[in-house]
Amino acid sequence: MKKLTYYLFEEEKELSVGRHLHFRVLELAVIWFAYKFCWYWISFMDRISDVVLPLGIAKYIDISFMFGSHYPRYIGIALTTSCILGYLRIGTKYMYSIGFICFHLLFVARYSLGEIPHSSNLTGISLLLIALGFMFFKKKEERIAFIFGSIFFFTGLAYTSAGITKLIGTGINWSDGRHLWLWMTEKSVDHLGIYGFHEFNFLQQIAFEYIPFATLILTIGLLTELSGFLFWFRKTRPFIVIGIIGLHVGIFYFMNIWFHAFMVELLILGFPWGRWVDWLMKKLKFIRS
Repeated sequence: MKKLTYYLFEEEKELSVGRHLHFRVLELAVIWFAYKFCWYWISFMDRISDVVLPLGIAKYIDISFMFGSHYPRYIGIALTTSCILGYLRIGTKYMYSIGFICFHLLFVARYSLGEIPHSSNLTGISLLLIALGFMFFKKKEERIAFIFGSIFFFTGLAYTSAGITKLIGTGINWSDGRHLWLWMTEKSVDHLGIYGFHEFNFLQQIAFEYIPFATLILTIGLLTELSGFLFWFRKTRPFIVIGIIGLHVGIFYFMNIWFHAFMVELLILGFPWGRWVDWLMKKLKFIRS
């Protein structure tokens, strides 16, 4: 537990330039995707009239006031403004909290029809943890250590628990290649509905033709998810990130689902960019001298 705590919440006595830049890039990416998701959701709000599946705060308050009104746009403006002010360090202690509340309200309103996506979950949890970091930690070193460490923890937990729930729900037979046939066929119907045509790619055709190949693909995906806890440790983090990125690339090629926000944030989180920047700066200073 001591090693886990150290590798998750690795704190520097003096915040290095590289680690600070690394955090600022992560912060900017989370803000960008929060902005992008929310304004995309707002464009759908006029088409929604009823709450079919209450999510989050919608279980406790009536959010129907957001349908057929200008309130989603006002909330979107509040989210955009608060996140920008937070990034500029103006009233930062509460700005990200306001941004997260707005993000959550728009999320539960957009997906009140029963469809719950994965694409925005990492952005949402990251925004929440950034908000908590600024609320409860005054020192930069402690704040950045908490935010990085908690995102590492929940990212690893999310992927590992995803693998465990597959085993609980379906058992070891989850990786049966015929399940991949089913999912590829279902996604082809979605693609057909959007574009009016669909053609299976080369890898999908091989999966349909050879059950062992389809089974192998699902087995690799399941094992990768079950290994998500390796995200908690500094030495194994880059390797599991490469594996998870490969998992998402596979999902794209076999089921036409692209997790853009996940991919960008994983690339930022998974590698020690801060250490590399510090090393490069020292190297440049050495060359100059």
